[in-house]
Amino acid sequence: MSLDEFIEKTPATLDKNDSLINYVRLLKKTGNDKAIILENKRVNEKYVKNIAGVVSSRDIVGKIATERLRLSSPGRLRVSGFMSIQPLIARLDTPLSDIVKTMASKSIGILPIVGNEGLEGAIYRWSLLKLAESITDPVSKIVKKDYLKIRADDSLLMLRQGMLNRDESFAVVVGEDGKPIGYITIMDLAYAFTTFIENIPEKHRKERIEELVVRNYYKRSLPVVSEEAEIYKAARILYEEKTRGVLVLNNEGKVSGIVREHDLIGYLALKILGITR
Repeated sequence: MSLDEFIEKTPATLDKNDSLINYVRLLKKTGNDKAIILENKRVNEKYVKNIAGVVSSRDIVGKIATERLRLSSPGRLRVSGFMSIQPLIARLDTPLSDIVKTMASKSIGILPIVGNEGLEGAIYRWSLLKLAESITDPVSKIVKKDYLKIRADDSLLMLRQGMLNRDESFAVVVGEDGKPIGYITIMDLAYAFTTFIENIPEKHRKERIEELVVRNYYKRSLPVVSEEAEIYKAARILYEEKTRGVLVLNNEGKVSGIVREHDLIGYLALKILGITR
């Protein structure tokens, strides 16, 4: 496969002066929680769009629930205050193997691609899952038995801390009996906290933020595969549904763990390209 097959030609973009609310609107419209941040830069007597950084739901969630930002006016929050600056960038002639190696080893979710005319597009980590179409190894080879669980009545603040501490973007929601009933992602958290600041007056936020609970934001359908299923089937689910994770069941129908998007990319780097992480 050529690099061109994985490039999104019209990636999500925002101006560095756009409000955080615009990020959330873009997230809601595209279902994608990563965007390239652009800024006007003067080159040879004219202004061109320059890549200023990238922003993701993790960037938002890492800062949005802090005391200082809870007291901020939503209209004053700009994406420039949340973006990661000096992001890694690849050129159109970069070998696909180097792209996979970089995104797997550094856990990068979006990689801007530039050419002679500037920004040509981006590669999202989930698009690399298409490489798994030839992998028939069983899912049991990549299943992770230690994963983040959260109850439906737990607070989003608790989930936020758990995701940040464990560097997770996906959590399985369990019922009172401990059985899985759905899932929630870091993208859901970014949306919940940002709309909370937009809709709740500053004087009520401190007490009201505790009322944000998982039950009101998690998705009730949880993708499932068996341990014996071929890896490409798990990759196909992750690619088509963009769930960030899929539940894995053993031959007795019991949960043995999960497979996450970045687990699969790391395995692909090792299996297909012979790259060690």
